[in-house]
Amino acid sequence: MTTQFLHGTETIELNDGIRPVKTAASAPIGLIGTADAADPDVFPLNTPVLLAATPRLAAKLGTSGTLLNSVSQIYEEAGAAVVVVRVASTADRGSQLSDLVGSVAQKTGVNAFRNALALTGVKPRTFIAPGFTSDRPVAGGAPGVNPVVSALLPIATDLRGRIYADCPSTSDSDAIAYRNDFTSARINVFYPSVEVWDETANAYVARPTSASAAGLTARVHLENGFWFSPSNFAYNGVGGVSSPIDYTDSPNDQANLLNAEQIILTLSAPDNGYPGWRRWGNGTCSNDPQWVFEAVRTCADMIYEAVQAVQAWAVDKPPSVQLLREMAASMQGYFDYLAKLGAIVGGKVWLDPERNTPQQTSQGIWAWDFDPEPVAPMEHIQNYAHRNQDYYTALVTAVAASLNGG
Repeated sequence: MTTQFLHGTETIELNDGIRPVKTAASAPIGLIGTADAADPDVFPLNTPVLLAATPRLAAKLGTSGTLLNSVSQIYEEAGAAVVVVRVASTADRGSQLSDLVGSVAQKTGVNAFRNALALTGVKPRTFIAPGFTSDRPVAGGAPGVNPVVSALLPIATDLRGRIYADCPSTSDSDAIAYRNDFTSARINVFYPSVEVWDETANAYVARPTSASAAGLTARVHLENGFWFSPSNFAYNGVGGVSSPIDYTDSPNDQANLLNAEQIILTLSAPDNGYPGWRRWGNGTCSNDPQWVFEAVRTCADMIYEAVQAVQAWAVDKPPSVQLLREMAASMQGYFDYLAKLGAIVGGKVWLDPERNTPQQTSQGIWAWDFDPEPVAPMEHIQNYAHRNQDYYTALVTAVAASLNGG
């Protein structure tokens, strides 16, 4: 290496050192639905459009269809970023569901969300299709899995998001049957419908819970952090429910029986210390006990994405002791920071020699291990009450002493 002659001092800027890790946003909402009276220039069909908490733009959706009502429910809860996909409205229910499912190849229907980041700069995390996720079309002579939720699942998986689906509000048994259609930690089911104020009807009307729930989750994540569970937070815009849920702090009450089935509820129990209408439930539809909490799934997703993003600068660089140490320090610093915030219990990063053999590393493949443990919500707080008759002895001793002038 040759060095140019210089008589004096010089500063050479080096692009090394520990990289800060930035956590991706967990609050943006992906909303799909119908709005035939929408301005087609603002909301073209099957195209992601960003509503950045701007009611004026939302007004261009028009009043027909499902989108404007859903946006209104979201805005009642939070000024969230909403990526809207509009599909055409059809009279036939099966055709309507097909329009929402759309084409993978043409990226129509729910598949349009795959273009969201490129077209809007925002990656949706909570996916909702209010009014279209409670159906169980007949399959093989029996109620089948909702096709819109099924089509959303690979998208939510790839984008590290979650689906908020609405159970049928007809009965508890129908809600349980619906929940049993799914086994993914990325699907959360809500029951029953909520009552929200309708300015046209001048009355409370039943609407799908998913829109209000998505807004609530956005508010909780924005105000508290992505590791917080939205359960036990009160809604702003919900005035009631289509079917009241019984809650008495008993394992056998209606709320606990439904929560045990991983069905998320809306309830109000002021006598038990839970006033207002609030989300009640943490459960995903996962059958894996490690991923039954929505907050744990979300926290892990955000950590994984942040780690991958901070490693991007190192791709294709020649490995060295210094570079590998910087990568480890960046990740470990992030885990330590999350632990101080209370987002994780703890976490560490390491290079396992068994994963990084000469055969692997000579092919340019390097493997890191890390173990950040998300904090599970305190869903069940136990109190153990004891009888202690020694207090009677203390009482008698104190009275005797007072009577004797002691």
